[in-house]
Amino acid sequence: MTARPLFTAFVFAVAAAGCGGDSVEGKADLGGVGTTVTTTTADLDGDGDGYPASEDCDDTDASVSPEGVEVCDGIDNDCDGEIDPPSALDAQTFFTDADGDGFGDAASPFDACEPGPEGAENDLDCNDGDALISPDALEVCDEVDNDCDGLVDDADDSLDRTTGGVYYADEDGDGYGDPDNEAFFCEAAMGFVEDNTDCNDDFDTAYPGTNEICDDLDNDCDGLIDDEDDEVDLSTQRSFYPDLDGDGFGVPDDAIEGCSLPSGYSTEATDCNDEDSAINPDATEVCDELDVDEDCDLLSDDDDPSVDATTATAYYADADTDSFGDRSDPGTLYCDDPGDGSVTNADDCDDGASSVNPDATEVCDEGDVDEDCSGTADDADAGVDPSTRTDWYTDGDSDGFGDRSGTATSLCNQPSGTVADNTDCDDGAVAVNPDADEVCDDLDNDCDDLVDDDDDSLDATTATAWYADGDSDGYGHLSDSVTACDAPGDYVADNTDCNDGNASVNPGETEVCDDADTDEDCSGSADDSDAGVDSSTFTDWYPDSDTDTYGDATASATAQCDAPSGSVDNALDCDDSESAINPDATEICDSVDNDCDTDIDDDDASLDTTTTTAWAPDSDTDGYGDDDGVVELCAAPSGYTSTLGDCDDSDGDINPDAQEVCDAADTDEDCDGLVDDADDSVDLSTTAGLFYPDSDGDGYGDDGATAELYCDSPGSEYVTDNTDCDDDDEKVNPGEVEVCNEVDDDCDASTSSAGMAYWMPDSGAAVDYTSTLAVGTSGSPAVVSWGTDGTLNLCQGTWYVDATVAGATLTINGIDGSGAVVLDGDFSNRMLDIESGSNVTLSGLTFSSGSTSGDGGAVRVEDAELQGSDLVFDSNASDGYGGGLFALASTVDLADCVFEDNESEAGGGLLMEDSSDLTVERCRFTDNVSEFGGGLNIYDGSTMTLSDGTFSGNEAGSYGGGIRCFAGTSISVSDTSFTGEFAGEDGGAVELVSCGSTFTNVTVTSSTAGDSGGAFWTSSDITLDNVSVDGAVAEAGGAVYLSYGAGDVAEVSGGDYSNNEADYGGVFYTYLTSSSAYLLVDTTTFSGNVANVTASGVRYFDGSSYAAYTLASPTSFTCRGFSGCY
Repeated sequence: MTARPLFTAFVFAVAAAGCGGDSVEGKADLGGVGTTVTTTTADLDGDGDGYPASEDCDDTDASVSPEGVEVCDGIDNDCDGEIDPPSALDAQTFFTDADGDGFGDAASPFDACEPGPEGAENDLDCNDGDALISPDALEVCDEVDNDCDGLVDDADDSLDRTTGGVYYADEDGDGYGDPDNEAFFCEAAMGFVEDNTDCNDDFDTAYPGTNEICDDLDNDCDGLIDDEDDEVDLSTQRSFYPDLDGDGFGVPDDAIEGCSLPSGYSTEATDCNDEDSAINPDATEVCDELDVDEDCDLLSDDDDPSVDATTATAYYADADTDSFGDRSDPGTLYCDDPGDGSVTNADDCDDGASSVNPDATEVCDEGDVDEDCSGTADDADAGVDPSTRTDWYTDGDSDGFGDRSGTATSLCNQPSGTVADNTDCDDGAVAVNPDADEVCDDLDNDCDDLVDDDDDSLDATTATAWYADGDSDGYGHLSDSVTACDAPGDYVADNTDCNDGNASVNPGETEVCDDADTDEDCSGSADDSDAGVDSSTFTDWYPDSDTDTYGDATASATAQCDAPSGSVDNALDCDDSESAINPDATEICDSVDNDCDTDIDDDDASLDTTTTTAWAPDSDTDGYGDDDGVVELCAAPSGYTSTLGDCDDSDGDINPDAQEVCDAADTDEDCDGLVDDADDSVDLSTTAGLFYPDSDGDGYGDDGATAELYCDSPGSEYVTDNTDCDDDDEKVNPGEVEVCNEVDDDCDASTSSAGMAYWMPDSGAAVDYTSTLAVGTSGSPAVVSWGTDGTLNLCQGTWYVDATVAGATLTINGIDGSGAVVLDGDFSNRMLDIESGSNVTLSGLTFSSGSTSGDGGAVRVEDAELQGSDLVFDSNASDGYGGGLFALASTVDLADCVFEDNESEAGGGLLMEDSSDLTVERCRFTDNVSEFGGGLNIYDGSTMTLSDGTFSGNEAGSYGGGIRCFAGTSISVSDTSFTGEFAGEDGGAVELVSCGSTFTNVTVTSSTAGDSGGAFWTSSDITLDNVSVDGAVAEAGGAVYLSYGAGDVAEVSGGDYSNNEADYGGVFYTYLTSSSAYLLVDTTTFSGNVANVTASGVRYFDGSSYAAYTLASPTSFTCRGFSGCY
């Protein structure tokens, strides 16, 4: 039977009660509605579930019947004889727990209402056959996963280590463990051993039983190092030689054997003079009067081929023994005079003549000899002896006589066109000179200052006979004559005048008509009576019928001297019957020849133009005439019009009625005086062009500008191109070359330029520098030197370079940042050497794998300035100072930089020397290693200001794990953290020797010193303002060690010193040897500090007495030399 919900079964039972059968009275309240039901049954159904008692296994419970649903309730709900079977509606899944440990086996699930004694609600047992193995068990060393977490023994962090053995770290792998570094393991872990007798677990050459050797280590762990140990292996010792002059080279006498170099000794025995530090094998041989062998090679001065040539003197041959050497001799360098007659100058221009040398005087000579060796001779030499010159005069007419009026030219050599004479009175006439004859020619021919008739030496055969000409008509009278070169006043050569009182009467005159009837030609008759009268003087006489004073032009003339009656002397009247027509009349437009000039109207040039009309040529027949061709005429010429205004009469499309359009020739089509863009009426819909602004003048228009219509370019600031992606920069356009500068130079929508390098000079265009640097490869860097100012832009890539900046102002930019631009030394070379006078700015660069046997594994700076940002110095090394960076007498400013995994003798990350100045902001120093100053070293008068820095994992073999400052320097450090720094001897984080310092807002965590000062070791004034030190460890002075003399003061203000540890002085060890040496502590907190031997707070020592102090928190106190702490 299908089971139904309990509610349905109940309703069914009530309904059945109303069907037939025996009657039993009764009432049932169904839902409180007051309904009365009468039921009748033959077999009692006590619970009303529809099943009589004979079929119902519990007729008192309506939820129990053959159709009931089995649930976990301890009842047989479905009357099948089973109570709470596995198939119960709310049965659960349980897991077999065979070992009874409360944890079931996931491989043995079962369904039930209750788990029973051999079941569990979970499946977490990993071994159900062993009650000792379960998630509640404790993991122990037995090679079994006891706690069922999938991890066995040492692999399980919850292991009970007490069930394993004690092992000791063997970090150097020498088989001997560090007693201070123990751990419990089931089985010895990698790097751990059972032995705990290693005294130095950093070096595999130090452990009990081995031989003590010279290496600055206690090899045999007997507490003695090198020369301190009588059992040191003598074969590892070296010989040291006395070096009295301190030049680094000793002499072989009195050598001693040892491990460490004693003061006053050297490892070299090659000094040839140990009393002079300037004399040793490294010295340079120089010329000197004493012939000293400076470089100890047994040769001196001229005998030593390595002598410094700059100290030698050049000698030159002097063949003529005039004390001046041959100029052509290249010279020979000697320290001493070679004794062969040579001299120390090369000034002689002719070493074969002793009279020729720089001391001689230049004189005029025919050979043009350069006596004084000035490079010029005679006139070319300003120093020539003037007394040997000659005065020369111009001879312009080449007659052998010079111009006496000219100025003499004093020279050695005769100039062209001159002579030594100056007696020519006319140097422009070859026939005039002192040797010529005086003749009649108005010249002083013989230069005696007398001319023609004034000169008694005149040649009379050249004179003339002259006659008196009283009327000055050029004709003389025969009765009066003289002989001379020139005619005396009023005398002429003619003698034929008939009237010497009238200048117009003489034989040379022509008889002419005149009113006085004069005989002008001296013929004896006059006018019409003289047959020789000049007919050209006759007058033509014409009849004048209309008496208008103009004769008839058609009549014949009568020619004579005097006028016939009724005649006039002209024939100009073209109409002698009309007095208004004559030559004096005005020509007008009337088709008549008014002025008798045979021209009518327009043909007459004298036409009265007030009677004419203006006509203009219309060559292009467009109805408009050319104003420039206007004529005033009576009648219109062919092709002319009276309508004016055509500005181009050769083109019918150009006239005042035409439309102005754009054209290449800038034509004024509508003749309004305005062309193309200047004319507001221009039709721009025709041939106008699109123009775009070109603000930067590079020939490319703004790609974001709106085009403007013009006929012609509106100016140089507009172009027809619109492809310029940056119109404010003339170096950005499609015609440019893409350079390494994060700018889309060529407007191709890309700034990608990986592997490119560009040199940007201070003026001029960029230069592709890629090929210059790309030649550098691993092991073979590109060797470059920059001596001029500029900027080098490097794009993404690795560049193998060996570069020098030689006195230039230079910027090197890694355009894509330090993560993408790498300068790589391939462990074979330094990448950058910045020489004296340079000023360099670096940004966005990584310096990696640089190496040098000198100073500065990656970068070396000397007497220069360096600014840097976004720089990484990674894995660089130097045998000298400054694994990453070395600066000597320089100024260095760094920001946002990283020094990581660099190594050197001093200053693992960087070192500043010789009064250098360093500023560092937001820089990180990580895992750098050196003997002195693992992170950085400030040395020899240098200063440093450092802020927002991070130091972690840096290591110094001896002093200053993070920072070492030494010798007359000062530093300031603020807002900086030190974590995990280590120093083999003093100053786990910082060591300060002769170095005043201030530390503000600084934290030091887990730093370690092998000897003193787990965080700080100082022998100089120090201020610790709000400095916190946590977990620092040392033998003496867990946090701070002070080694103070007179006047030294340490001031500690605020901050927290916690969990620091030392054998002596858990926080401070104060070694104060003067009453003016102080430690001043103000309002500082202390907690959890430990002293393994004595003084968890302060260990006081003044050289003779000790004291130990614990510290309350917070507290203020003072420690003073010879006074203790109070």
